[in-house]
Amino acid sequence: ADGRCLQTLEGHSSYVMCVAALSEERAISGSQDRTLKVWSLADGRCLQTLEGHLNWVNCVAALSGGRILSGSDDFTLKLWDAVEAKMAVRVWHRKMLGSNEDAVKHIVKFL
Repeated sequence: ADGRCLQTLEGHSSYVMCVAALSEERAISGSQDRTLKVWSLADGRCLQTLEGHLNWVNCVAALSGGRILSGSDDFTLKLWDAVEAKMAVRVWHRKMLGSNEDAVKHIVKFL
């Protein structure tokens, strides 16, 4: 372990705001391009692109059962059902009440 960069993952069209490990082989990132992307860490390929947020994705968390929770500046949290090599589907979202943007930006800290 010499601290060198092993791989650069490219594919978002704007700033990457968050990242989470899904497993030793996969990671997920959220971006100002309003998408989440699931990545293969073995070869750097984008495996899935999750669309549905109307504004920047600020945080993402990996949950049990392959599910993913994301938070956005669109005042929503979205729960995604991640199926291995298929496009994930939004299975639940909840409009946040009020203007507590910090709650959306920091959900990962409370999971």
